[in-house]
Amino acid sequence: MVVNRPGRAHGRRSDAKTRLEAWSSGVPSTGHRGAVADMFLRMPQLLTPDRFTLLIERGSPAITLEGVSVSAGDGWSFLNRATVLVVDGPGDEGFLLPRMVNEGGDLAPEGWDAAVAGAGSVTIVGSGARFAAKVIE
Repeated sequence: MVVNRPGRAHGRRSDAKTRLEAWSSGVPSTGHRGAVADMFLRMPQLLTPDRFTLLIERGSPAITLEGVSVSAGDGWSFLNRATVLVVDGPGDEGFLLPRMVNEGGDLAPEGWDAAVAGAGSVTIVGSGARFAAKVIE
């Protein structure tokens, strides 16, 4: 014998309706796979050490990016850490640069940390563009 449970069926419909309304309004539910994909699409691009060079030009820190599309402009920032560097641009642009590698150790040249602290910005060179990224702590 099948028992009709209107309250339970209504509860399911209500939950599904709530998820649909949240999804259509742009607020993802915790189970929405698209929200997870969107989160990863907005993450900075991880560059391997062969795609960038860290150098000090006339006492100022600079990063040269190879084979990467970058747009020059305002709104770029730079985070200098012992193991990773973050170049964060406007909108969804940005890069994660590993600083420490298994073979070879630190990719930053000697005096890098002092040059970054002293300059307050890092010059980014790539895609024919050259611009400054403000150092953040």
